[in-house]
Amino acid sequence: ATAERTRSLPWSAEQEQAMRIAYLGSRIATGAYPRMAAAFTQDAGPIDLEAVFERALGRVLDAFEPKG
Repeated sequence: ATAERTRSLPWSAEQEQAMRIAYLGSRIATGAYPRMAAAFTQDAGPIDLEAVFERALGRVLDAFEPKG
């Protein structure tokens, strides 16, 4: 579905990404989202992609665990 959608767009993926970033930046600049603005201005430091993957995978697998 994503490939089909991409083929039907009149712009490149890079142009779409640039427009999305510009829109997000304009929304944050309004001041309506102070927490998001603060998050974008903070340096998160190095990201451990292995830990991110492990956490995401764990959350997905936990969703299949029967409750009770």
